[in-house]
Amino acid sequence: MAKKRFWTDPKESQDALAAWEWTEKEGKTREEGYNYFLSLGKGRGQSYATRSHGSWRGRISTLLRRPELVNDLEESDLDEIIRGLLLKEPQTLESLSTIVDRSKVSVRSALERLKAVGFEIRLDEEAAVMDTSLRPTEWRIDLTPYYGESLKFGLISCTHFGSQWRQLKELQTFYKICEREKARLVLHAGDLIDGVNMYTGQRFGLYAHGSDAQADDVVQNYPKSNIPTLVLGGNHDFSFQKSSGENVVRRICGKRDDLEYVGMQSATFFLPGSDLEANLIHKRGGVPYARSYAAQVIVRNMPPDKMKPILGVGGLHVNDYLYYQDQDIFTIPCFQGQTPYLKAKGLFPEVGGWIIEVFLADDGKIHRRRFELITFETAIGPVEKEI
Repeated sequence: MAKKRFWTDPKESQDALAAWEWTEKEGKTREEGYNYFLSLGKGRGQSYATRSHGSWRGRISTLLRRPELVNDLEESDLDEIIRGLLLKEPQTLESLSTIVDRSKVSVRSALERLKAVGFEIRLDEEAAVMDTSLRPTEWRIDLTPYYGESLKFGLISCTHFGSQWRQLKELQTFYKICEREKARLVLHAGDLIDGVNMYTGQRFGLYAHGSDAQADDVVQNYPKSNIPTLVLGGNHDFSFQKSSGENVVRRICGKRDDLEYVGMQSATFFLPGSDLEANLIHKRGGVPYARSYAAQVIVRNMPPDKMKPILGVGGLHVNDYLYYQDQDIFTIPCFQGQTPYLKAKGLFPEVGGWIIEVFLADDGKIHRRRFELITFETAIGPVEKEI
């Protein structure tokens, strides 16, 4: 008796789509995705008809094209098909409705479900676009809930959950110091997680592989504190959005009451009726050869109307303070040791964070500030084991 073609069996269709999703989200090769598909079949005690990873990919394309094959699939599989279509190109709701043979209401519901779990979908009345482009969001965040007689806050960056060089104990200690010092909030300047495919060989230095594992690691293990943390996305965080459309930082913050997502790459924090404003920027590139240079370039190229009294620059893995063009500029260290990638470049990161306190005069102008650099020993070998 001839074997069934996999799209006539809903279970096989579900396994094929699951393997396709796993391949994209985990940054695996298509060959690895195909082998994962076969392993799912073996787990069911079945031998699937697909004989090569090339034909498996072709049949996935067929499943996406032919609406009559979708009707028996579960809701989650419908969501995954729509996500795959959006990754290829923008779609109108009409076209999605035609392709999957569902009403526009069902399509919109699927899109809303995808947005709710962190996929960056731009949706209007007629069309949907998966946003996989990296650009600063430049949100403005009101600091009124955090201001008392002064504003005291922690400033950190580059925690890189998922990396074997993540320094969790030091991060936990930093939060305890912030609590003891009565800081009102912590600003995180990006690279909450280590991401995927950031450089050759990165995957060999991960203990958590894929967006699910790295997100779960943050949700479970990021220091829990009564101090809220406002988290900016960095380029490592963006790596999953680039490949699959998923904003992992938004997803993580949706599962933790003490973490709040404040955009990607850039945000401004302000106190109404005062001169207290701060720019938080995530700079790509890692450890610089001259530690103040990157911050100086940012300020030099910044339009005058964008300059604020305080500038925090994350992503550089070193500390520095500079008062330049009427700005207090803080380059923010990290909580990741010296990876083989940095070691090969002869670069050494610095572990720690800042605690900053700003005081305002009666007229709302900044008249005093004080700050302290909290430092820790930098790990030169893996801290976490691969799981």
